[in-house]
Amino acid sequence: MRRYTGMPLTVCRHLVWRVVGDPAAVAELLAPIVSIGKKRSAGHGHVLTWTVDEEPAANRWEFAHLYPDGRLGRTAPAACLHGRSGVRTGGEGRMGLRPPYMHRARRLPVVLPAR
Repeated sequence: MRRYTGMPLTVCRHLVWRVVGDPAAVAELLAPIVSIGKKRSAGHGHVLTWTVDEEPAANRWEFAHLYPDGRLGRTAPAACLHGRSGVRTGGEGRMGLRPPYMHRARRLPVVLPAR
């Protein structure tokens, strides 16, 4: 018996990521990726092209940690935000940043991403 289930789908023409790294190396990493997201085998998430633009004046810390609107975009050690006021976060907690994530020895104070 076949079942058809509804699936949310977002159609978009462009996605933008901010990354830190050598543009040629980033382009090389992206080249073999032909689709992203769930249900790729059903044809969803097909990528037509990748474009890597370099921004020499970009702040590497901001690109590695913040969303373009200035909110914290990833879990970071609390010390990483020391001296950086005005960054909107999702609060503080204790968790592992490296595997094994659940091991007690890996847990440390972190700042959570903003919603």
